[in-house]
Amino acid sequence: MVKIFGSSNKKTIFFIFIVLMIAFVINNIGINQLSEKSKEEKEEDMSRGGFNNNNNNNNYRPNYFLGLQITEPTITDQLSQAQKHIANTVPLIRRDVTAAEKFHLTVFVMTLTDVQVQLPLVKSLLQQAKLISNEIFGENTPSSTIKGIGSFNDRVLWSGLKDDENSARLTEFQSRLVKLFEENNINIDKRWNPHITLAKGRGGQHFVDAFNDTEFGLQKFQSLQLLRIGSSDPITKYYKIEESYAL
Repeated sequence: MVKIFGSSNKKTIFFIFIVLMIAFVINNIGINQLSEKSKEEKEEDMSRGGFNNNNNNNNYRPNYFLGLQITEPTITDQLSQAQKHIANTVPLIRRDVTAAEKFHLTVFVMTLTDVQVQLPLVKSLLQQAKLISNEIFGENTPSSTIKGIGSFNDRVLWSGLKDDENSARLTEFQSRLVKLFEENNINIDKRWNPHITLAKGRGGQHFVDAFNDTEFGLQKFQSLQLLRIGSSDPITKYYKIEESYAL
């Protein structure tokens, strides 16, 4: 009778087993590294609504944006509670919620194809933004009531602004900034009104109606910030602020 599992075959099988285990470990390390790398990419998607919005430069992704930080505790607490409620009901959203420390009103995102050249230009334009702010808001601090939850094509959940005079002035401010930046050849994505990204994922559409009339509080915006997409301040956990101008 032939011995199928002779000592030679056992050594061969053991060797194959070791090789497979090594390959498995290497593959897992690669996946983990890829997963870590994708964290910033997810934040990029979250900040710009989950889409590749770069229509003019297909080889580049949006890398900077203008934001107004949400600092009012009542608003951050209520938005966080809404996030938890949604995430508990829609598990697919649970992994992709925006951290409360990063809540901000996105004014618009931009794609700087030559950061060394364009970033100083953008910073200089923000100095002009202060003049625009004075023209629109005067001596008043820009403010708006955060209200409701909306959805971008059932892919991104966001909270917006109450439709009133305050939000109208903020929208005018955004439009003036877009015009200023476009006149200086900065690639801007202007498809959305100012919004706070809450979560990314499908299945949360029915919460749009549930929270449609919910007012989360009044936010006074102290500064306009230039932020780098995917960045994080190690202390505040907010984005890395490249430049900030008091409003």
